[in-house]
Amino acid sequence: MDTQEKLSRVRRLISRLEATGTFNREITELCSAVSDMLEDIYNEIYELGKAVEESADLIDEMDSDLSDLEDVVFGEDPETEFVENDWADVEFEVICPQCGEKSKITLDVDPEAVICPKCGCEYDCIDQLEAIEDDYEDEPEL
Repeated sequence: MDTQEKLSRVRRLISRLEATGTFNREITELCSAVSDMLEDIYNEIYELGKAVEESADLIDEMDSDLSDLEDVVFGEDPETEFVENDWADVEFEVICPQCGEKSKITLDVDPEAVICPKCGCEYDCIDQLEAIEDDYEDEPEL
C-alpha cells in the first residue's frame, strides 16, 4: 500500500468515526486536521521529488555538454583537428638567472637547457614555465 492509499484509508476511517459518532467532535476534527496536514506533506514531498528528478536530468545534460567542450578544448575529440604542433609557435617569456635578460622560448626548446642570448648561460626554466602555468590556472573563468 503506497502513501496515497494510506491517506485515503485514514480519510475513510475518519468519515466512519464521524458518521457513527464513536468519538466526540473535537477528536474527529483533530484527526481530520492531521490527515489534511499529512496529505499536504505528501504532496510537497512528491513535488520536491519531481523537482529533484528534473534537476538531475539538467545536471546530466550539463555534464555531457561540459564533457564535449573539454574534449574540444583539450583536443580529445576525434572530430576536431587539434594538432600538438599548433602550440609550437606559442612563446613564453623567461628570465636568465645569471644576467636577468628576458628572452622568449617556444615549446620546441628544451626547458632544461635554455641558452641566454645575452650572456650565453645555459639554465633550466622549468620552474618559470610552471609559474606561468600556475598564473594561467589562477585566472578567473569566463
